[in-house]
Amino acid sequence: IQNGIFAHVFHQSFSFFFSANDESTAEYKKAYTKVTDGYGLIGIWHFSKDENFLLVVTGVLSVGQISNCDIYRVTAVQFVSLRAPFDTADSRVIDLQRLMSSGMFYFATGSSSDETDFLFFRNRNLHFPLERYGIDSNKWFVRMMCGSVQVRTVYVGNKTVKLAILSRLSCRRVGTRFNVRGVDDDGHVANFVETEQLLSYENCEASFIQVRGSVPLFWEQPGLNVGSHKIKLRAVEATAPAFNRFVTDAFICVFVVLVYRRTRFAVMLWEFFGEECALNWLI
Repeated sequence: IQNGIFAHVFHQSFSFFFSANDESTAEYKKAYTKVTDGYGLIGIWHFSKDENFLLVVTGVLSVGQISNCDIYRVTAVQFVSLRAPFDTADSRVIDLQRLMSSGMFYFATGSSSDETDFLFFRNRNLHFPLERYGIDSNKWFVRMMCGSVQVRTVYVGNKTVKLAILSRLSCRRVGTRFNVRGVDDDGHVANFVETEQLLSYENCEASFIQVRGSVPLFWEQPGLNVGSHKIKLRAVEATAPAFNRFVTDAFICVFVVLVYRRTRFAVMLWEFFGEECALNWLI
């Protein structure tokens, strides 16, 4: 499964057997009932006290290859109950299955590295049911990200260059635009996206990373009418610790406030950070 092999899932009573080897599969066919075929396992979802589901990737689309790693977009996910048959009409199961099959999730195979940025490790919680028993979940489950991946091959004369753009959506402080704003106590900002431009030529690679997110302050826009929201900012003393965590934990960067005219919000930001930060802010 880790190497992108199309696998078979078999079920006997309340246990499962996974095999990508035709010979071993044949030995178990008589004792196990085939449930589904899959390209990988996402993890185990704890639905309720008595119900758990194994999430199986049943449809993928190959996006391309980067650094000898094959990247796949998840197009279909099946929920396999680890107990008795469940109600397939449950709206929560349907909604999550639709979300997981929306084409926004990706995983890669072939990487020998165990390094994972947990900021973008979308199915991290689904690995816990195995890890709590001391089982290495990475040998069973794929690691997924949410975002977008585009890979293109460019030919310049007799030379071949591979270009890729990867956008990774953070797992922290998620939510819709007007409901989740600014930073939290841990220094995570809303709508944080890391976009990487990757260029690969022969054995050389070059990468350029940009990030964007909500303004790293405690702020909100109460109200429902778009365009009439008034900005509410907390005091400097309350915001400073969270802002410092964001900058320290993430990176050294230049902040760009996307304001095209001297609005009240732009003036408030300028006054908040003061002239000492003027060189780091472009308004």
